[in-house]
Amino acid sequence: MNRITLAAGAAIAAAGLLCTAAASAAPATGPDPASANARNPATAAADADAPREVVKYADLNIGTDDGAHILYRRIVAAARNVCVAPESLNLRATAAVHACRDAAVAAAVRQVNSTKLAAEFAARSKSG
Repeated sequence: MNRITLAAGAAIAAAGLLCTAAASAAPATGPDPASANARNPATAAADADAPREVVKYADLNIGTDDGAHILYRRIVAAARNVCVAPESLNLRATAAVHACRDAAVAAAVRQVNSTKLAAEFAARSKSG
């Protein structure tokens, strides 16, 4: 089954919020976050409590513009759900939430590794 798991993590406290994405259908690139967390128990504990949302896309043909667009919208919606704004917003918190969402979407797009999805992401990133 094709799916992406988006999670708001606490791995980089200085940045405020961090969102990561992992795709079970695509091979992972870079270091395994689980092994990195095994070396840093504090990060593992914080990430285990982080909100997560699975985005399924087995029903989509992401090789088409329509399929890529639908998946992109699902990813953005999931990023909004895991990167939640605190009740009292200030400029720093607002910026951190936006950075979290942007990072989650970008990571999910990279994990899916679809040229159509990447094009959708690039077009949306330019237009805001």
